[in-house]
Formats: sequence, C-alpha cells, structure tokens
Amino acid sequence: MLRRVTQGLGWVTGLAAVGSAAPIPGAPFTDLAVLQRDRVVPVWGTANPGERIRVSFRQVTADTTTGTDGTWRVNLPPLVPGPASDLVIAGETAVTLHDVVVGDVWLISGQSNAEWPLSKSDATDSAALSTLAPWLRTLRVPHRVANEDESRIGAHWSLGTSPGVQDISAVGFCFVQHLYPQGGIPIGLIQVAYGGTVIEAWLSPRALQQAPTGPAALQRWNEVLTRWPAAEASWLAAKETWTRSKADAERTGSRFVLSPPRAPIGPGHASQVSGLHHGMIAPLLPSALKGVIWYQGESNVGRPEEYAGLLAALIADWRSGFEQEDLPLLLVQLPNYSDPRDAWWKLRDAQAQVARETPGCHLAVTIDLGASRDKHPRNKDEVGRRLALLARRHVFHESVEAEAPSVVSAVREGPRVRLQFLPANPLLRLRPAAPASISFELAGSDGIFHPATARLTDRGVTVESPEVSEPSTVRYLQHNDPQPILFAATGLPVAPFQQRTTAPSGHAKPES
Repeated sequence: MLRRVTQGLGWVTGLAAVGSAAPIPGAPFTDLAVLQRDRVVPVWGTANPGERIRVSFRQVTADTTTGTDGTWRVNLPPLVPGPASDLVIAGETAVTLHDVVVGDVWLISGQSNAEWPLSKSDATDSAALSTLAPWLRTLRVPHRVANEDESRIGAHWSLGTSPGVQDISAVGFCFVQHLYPQGGIPIGLIQVAYGGTVIEAWLSPRALQQAPTGPAALQRWNEVLTRWPAAEASWLAAKETWTRSKADAERTGSRFVLSPPRAPIGPGHASQVSGLHHGMIAPLLPSALKGVIWYQGESNVGRPEEYAGLLAALIADWRSGFEQEDLPLLLVQLPNYSDPRDAWWKLRDAQAQVARETPGCHLAVTIDLGASRDKHPRNKDEVGRRLALLARRHVFHESVEAEAPSVVSAVREGPRVRLQFLPANPLLRLRPAAPASISFELAGSDGIFHPATARLTDRGVTVESPEVSEPSTVRYLQHNDPQPILFAATGLPVAPFQQRTTAPSGHAKPES
C-alpha cells in the first residue's frame, strides 16, 4: 500500500516519519518552492534502487525508475504561473510538497557584497518590504565546504513575509524589487554566497583543470596542503599558549586583550579549490533558473591577470551544470576602493573583458558607488537597480537604457583626442572634477600617462593634456579609487576604459 507523507515544515519532517523508504526530493524542492516558468523544469532526488517514481504537479505527471545508485530525475514540461499547488513525489511511499508556485527564479552568488544583508544596507524600506514580500520567496544556502559533490543543503524555502527576509542579500532583494515593482508573479531568490571567498572555490574540478589559469590555482592549493601539517601544528601550539595565558589572566584578575591565533588556510577552509562548488552549488544542479547574478572579485585582486580566464570558466561551468547554455549572467563590476595594491582597476578590466566576449553576459558598472575605505559600500539599492535595468533590457528585451554609452574609438585631432561612442551621438554629462583627482589621462609614445581634461563638444567628448602633444593612448578611471565624471544623461556612469588612438580615418575596438 502506498503511504503518503505531507511535509509541513520541509522535506526533513516528512522523511523522518517514513525512514529511508521515502523518496527524497533534491535540495531545491521543499514546501514553498518556486519553479521556473516557461522552461523545462528538472526534478530529481533519491529513493530505493529500481523504485518506480511518479512526480505530479497540477495536471502534469512524469514517471521514471530509480537507477542502481538510487537516484532519479524527471523533466516537467514548461509551466505557467498560477495558483499554488502540491508537488507530489510518489514511489513506494509519497512525499507531498505544499504551496509550490511557478514564477521566476534568480540565483545570486559571490562573496560578502553578494550576501550583505538587507538589514545592514541603506536599502531597508518598510514600505517596499510590505509591497514586495508577498511575491518573494527565498532559499538561503548555508556556508559549506566539501570535498565531493553534496546533494543536501539543510535549508528550505521561506516566504518573503517572514522576519528572516531582513537577512537576505540586499543586492538580490533590491534587484527583485526594481525588476518586479508590481509583483504579479512569484519570485524565487536563491542566495549562494560566502564572504571572503575566491573564485577558485566556486569552480568544479573539471572547470578548473580546463581554465587557462586554473592549473596555477591548483598548484597554489597543493602547496597549501603540503605546508598544512606544519602550519596546523604551529597553530595548535599557539592556540594552547593563548588559552593558558587567558586562563592565567582570569585567575589573577589581569586584563587580557590578545585575540586567539587565526587558523591557517588548509583543508575545509573556504578558499579550498572547488570546495564551495561541491558544498553549495552542486546540490542545486540542474535547477531551472531565469538568470544568475555574480558579485565577486575582491578576494582575487591580488592576481587580476588570472581572473578573466577563471570567470569565463565559471560561466561556462554553470551553464553546463544548470543545463542552460543561454543562462543569463549579470556581473557586478567592482566599485572604486582605496587599496595600496595597484590591482582593483585591473580586475575591473578583467570583468569587463569577460562581459564583452561572452554572449548573454552583461556588466553592471558601479565605479561611482564604492566607499574608499570600506569594501562593503552600503548603497545596495542602486546596485540592484542597475542589475534590474540589465535584466529588463537583455533578458526581458524591454526598450530601456540599461548601460551608459561605451567608447569604441579615440581619434587624434592634433594634441586632442576625440572619443567616439556606441551608440553614436549620445547624450552625456560631465560632472565637475574634485581638486587633485585623476579621471582622464593621456600618454604619448613613451607610455607615461599624464592627467588630462575632458570637454563636451557638439561632436562628443574631447580629451587633452598640456604635457602630451602627440597622444597615443587615452584611458579613463584606470586607478583603484578614481573619480567618475562622465555619465549618460540617465545617470549611469561611463565604464572605465583604455583605448589606443587612431588617425581621423581609423577605427579601433576598445582594449579594456
């Protein structure tokens, strides 16, 4: 006889009641789940080997038989939004997931700025929360480093009306708020982020091995593992000394202010190559998604020359894993930040390069939104708005201005350089430059850059410097913490660039 189990508080509740005989849904499938509309929806899980499985949702059913490894999968046909329904997974017993809806599912991933909570940003707006919350459902994947692909995440979907919505990604929440201001359909936001992490941790082993700069990352990690036994022993000894010193201070009433020694990087650390892919991404594959937001790079600024290859590999890896070769990727370019390492602007260039060269990948420029002394700028609302503009233009194909015009050539006119844009003849605005700030620069054949002045003319933007009579290269905002001064009429900033100059009849593509 078929036994039926309802899942009042998620899949764990139901499974505990029936034991190992119950079909176990895959990680994204719990009560309150959001299924992606207008796209084939994979549903998967585990059960007894050879067990017949039927998945039912609304009037649709799909059947399969569990393999010898106990795994099963079906594909539901494209669905349309409608009333919440039960998703029933039936084998020898049945598991019922309640209040499952169809809408748009977005995944946001990266490091701390991706997971920075709404409660700590400048975007907290009770009116907006009350307007959006009924339409929003969230799934926060807990931090987990693993050595092999995991199938569970230990989390379930939550309603946007729950108190926990204040802990959801501020960028993700603001993105949804601006993209779906009137609600209308359910929205699922999956947060898969971990502060302080490098991109190598998010790549699968196969993708790392195939990436142009992947072998270097693998070699560095192998060196970490080689040093680990000695580093761990030293740390444990230092920790023991610290513990004794703290106990002595407490016994004598002395003031003790020393922090405990920090554990060295080693096995299980968040920087472990592929560790976050195994523990946080793999359990979600191959979920049907509307798109992905990637906000990461701060932890990779020490090696900006490697980043473009790793980011391109990540995009290809995720598109393959989620089985969506056209999966939209929205990248947040790093904002301005004062760092003694001359590398933030180089990593921004790497992000821009990948966005230019990868179809379906689009870049939200935030060079004007950073905080010089804080890696966590609080204005997440504007970041979310710019991402939403990109989605409206490139995912939903609305006729909106989502990006500022981009420089496509720099024409020499004597000692001046005239910038040409795409689209042509754009409406631009120049903001006053602060004293001693550097925005535009020119270099001659010697390659030495000098501050330059920009002017708006009826032919666009001209740049000149009294120290460069024959300019060969023009660049804009190629510093860690520059001052943006050139904006579209919409207020969006023109992206940082570097461009070789050409004769009046020439034409060149931007270099970065």
